[in-house]
Amino acid sequence: DEMLISYFGTLEKHKGIDLFLQLAENFSNYQNVKFMIAGNGSKRKKVEKFVKKLKNLIYIGTLSREEVLKYINTSDVIVVPSKRESLGLTALEASYFKKPVIAMNVGGLKEVLSRAALVKNEKELENLLKKIITIKNFRKKIVYENKKLLKKFSWKKTVMTFERIYYTL
Repeated sequence: DEMLISYFGTLEKHKGIDLFLQLAENFSNYQNVKFMIAGNGSKRKKVEKFVKKLKNLIYIGTLSREEVLKYINTSDVIVVPSKRESLGLTALEASYFKKPVIAMNVGGLKEVLSRAALVKNEKELENLLKKIITIKNFRKKIVYENKKLLKKFSWKKTVMTFERIYYTL
């Protein structure tokens, strides 16, 4: 019955870890919602302080790539609160596993996630997460729309693009 909302990434300000911690605090009165953080970085002490303060927050530390994929697969929602992001590999991987991913509308995340999954600010992220938690059909919509965008990304397409660029130079 519990819903697991997860963050995977470095524990740095530009990755939005502060925003994720704020979400955990804002949703602390939701009985069936837990927040999980995986990663390491300069904000680790702050994360550990929040874990002691909030009953709905879990910190599991640094994970191997394989472990990240396992935890993505066991999560119910992935949040990517980055203030800047080159591609958003975690968002792509979570979409592959048919997990709803929501994120800030920055960098490469605009390329890999649907418009319905992207927000401009902290308040919009909180409202979108509330909608994801409470409306099952909306979760399914986000999964479906994000999964459709995955078709643009494959090693074969990447190689073909590089070859096209290389041979036109």
